[in-house]
Formats: sequence, C-alpha cells, structure tokens
Amino acid sequence: MHCVLEAASHIFHSEAQTHFPGATHFKLHSELDEEHTKMGFEILKASPNIDLHEMRAVLWEGWRMMEYLTSRMAHYAKTGSS
Repeated sequence: MHCVLEAASHIFHSEAQTHFPGATHFKLHSELDEEHTKMGFEILKASPNIDLHEMRAVLWEGWRMMEYLTSRMAHYAKTGSS
C-alpha cells in the first residue's frame, strides 16, 4: 500500500505542479514522493520470499481503492455533495 500511496501522491503533485508553477509545495512533494516510491520498491526488491502473485494482488487492490477515493473526491469537488 505504501508504494501505491507514494506513487499516487507523486502523480498528483507532478500534475498539480504544471497547473500551479509558482507553488513550491507541489514541486517539493513531487520530488519527495518520487523518491519515497523508489525507496519502497527497493525495500521490496531486497526482501526475500516475496510472493509476486500476492504482491500484484495487493498493489492492484491499493490502486483500486485509490481510484475510488479520488473519484469520490472529484465528484464532491464538482458537485459539492457526496
């Protein structure tokens, strides 16, 4: 799940940076989250006995949850209601 959160945050902050080029917050977090994502995957690569099938399932579910969360946030932002 860590890898999903960090990667999603990197994607968000990188995209936001293009829309708000003067806001240092987005540039900083884009860079930090990219590095955090890499760190998470390096830890996984170094871990013995990782079940890749199980890991794919966890990552898939993490992205599914992230997509649901962000779609709900977008809906609320557009309509003002849940």
